[in-house]
Amino acid sequence: MSMMKFKVYIIVISFFSSQFCTAQKERTQEDYLKEFHQIDSIVHQNFNVDKIHTLNQNEIEELIQLYYKEIEILDKIEGEERLKFFMYKFRGGDFMLLDLLNEANKNMELSYSYFYQIKGELDDFCLLHAYLGYVDLAKNYTRLNKMNKAMMHYKNALQFTRKYYTDLAHEATALNNIGIHFFENLNKKDSAMSYFSRAQEIMLKESDKKRRTFLGSIRDNIANVYLEEGKYEKANELFKQNYTFYSPKSYALAPDYERWLRAGLQIGETNLKLGYTEKAKRIFDEINTKIKQYTFLEKSSIRLRYLRDMEHFYTIKRNHKKAYQYALKKQNLIDSISREKKSEIATWNDKLQQISIRRIKKNIEAKQLEKQQIEAEERLKLGVFVGILAIITLILLYLFIRYQQKIKEEEKAKYIAEQEASLLELNNELLNKDIALKKNDLTDAVTQLSQNQKWIKTLAGKIKKIQLTQGRERASILEAIEQEVSTHLQENQSTQEFNQRVAQLSDEFYKKLEKEFPKLTKADIKLCAMIRLGIGNNEIAILQNINPSSVHQSRYRLKKKLNIEEDLDTFLAKY
Repeated sequence: MSMMKFKVYIIVISFFSSQFCTAQKERTQEDYLKEFHQIDSIVHQNFNVDKIHTLNQNEIEELIQLYYKEIEILDKIEGEERLKFFMYKFRGGDFMLLDLLNEANKNMELSYSYFYQIKGELDDFCLLHAYLGYVDLAKNYTRLNKMNKAMMHYKNALQFTRKYYTDLAHEATALNNIGIHFFENLNKKDSAMSYFSRAQEIMLKESDKKRRTFLGSIRDNIANVYLEEGKYEKANELFKQNYTFYSPKSYALAPDYERWLRAGLQIGETNLKLGYTEKAKRIFDEINTKIKQYTFLEKSSIRLRYLRDMEHFYTIKRNHKKAYQYALKKQNLIDSISREKKSEIATWNDKLQQISIRRIKKNIEAKQLEKQQIEAEERLKLGVFVGILAIITLILLYLFIRYQQKIKEEEKAKYIAEQEASLLELNNELLNKDIALKKNDLTDAVTQLSQNQKWIKTLAGKIKKIQLTQGRERASILEAIEQEVSTHLQENQSTQEFNQRVAQLSDEFYKKLEKEFPKLTKADIKLCAMIRLGIGNNEIAILQNINPSSVHQSRYRLKKKLNIEEDLDTFLAKY
């Protein structure tokens, strides 16, 4: 491989590596702002938004896509509340021009969430667009036949003027708009007149001559209400004021020829209603002269109104030929306007229809893709849910089996404990019976030993008697003594058996006493055993071959060694 090729490979690898690393970087706020301004620049350079109806179908569709792209990027930009307010407001206005009223309302309503977050002083430009945004929202909802929503935004505009504007003109204009809504859309003349009157009252207090130009519009609306109520004189007076008010010589702002000429025609119309036909003719001729003079206006609506008024005038004058001529001119103009408008509307509707079809198709495809993704996610969720449910079921089954086993083990242990307790109770019962029998045997043995002791004393007396007798009587006594000796041997054997029985019966008793009281002697332990067996003091004295008083002393010493206060018999019975 040549050095040149090697360098080329290094450059290519470096380039793609750098591109990959750049793509991996997280986009910053500056990146989003830069991309937004680039798209906004494309919109202004390539599309005449002010004449949006002149754009062809592809241009409109491309423009809409750019708008959505701008909005998508705006959502990712943090801060920039002022920028977001204006862009959502402007895009709402653009969607309104495209007759996408719901989309327009969505964007304009969103703009206010940023308007009220703008930090610092709000300039006139910002306030103006915030006010106009409420008015546009109201008009859009009116077109959508949502009158309550429209009224809400008209009132929002009124509250806005009272909060942010110090002049009276803006508040009067907001009141005038509410009056128009009541008059034209809700057909409530009384409510409309109430708002128009309040607007006029406020506007008359306005000192700024330029701002008072809105007064003409308010007078015009009041006059229209008077016309509806048949108060032609009052309406005519207001139209005269407006004719003078809008005159190019007296109007404070740039000349508004359309309103000026319309006010003149309105004077003529009310004169006809009042029966002042000659006055009406003079004003109509004056307006016609001005229409011809200001040909640059090209206001077909003024020309059409003039022709309609002249037809009406000649109809009243019963000059049917002239009336017909003006009616024919009027109809030709209507047809011309209608054709142009129909053509424009048809072209525009066709554009929108095609765009809508494409958008619907794209939306369907997007929804189908979204549906597939949702179904895949749902299947995954279902699989996970089923898996988790299976695991939980297995765990519960395992716990249930363990619980059943535990219950069985507890029942088994309880049964064994009950059997052991029953066996222990039986053993205790048998032991108690055995002890009782042995106690009886010992009692019998004690009784027999006591009797043997008495016999021994008797024999001792007989031995003394031998010394005093002779012959047969002596032989008889000796025979009796032999018999007594034999009995004495039996008594010794019984005593030995008694001691063995006591030792056997009290083996556990001895062990327990020796463990708890290691200082007790064997005689003490033996005495304890006899007391526990319930043997009385006299019998103990006989068995120990001591006096009963000695037994009392032995018991006293034993109680001291045991260091107890309670009765000795009661204490030992517990062992």
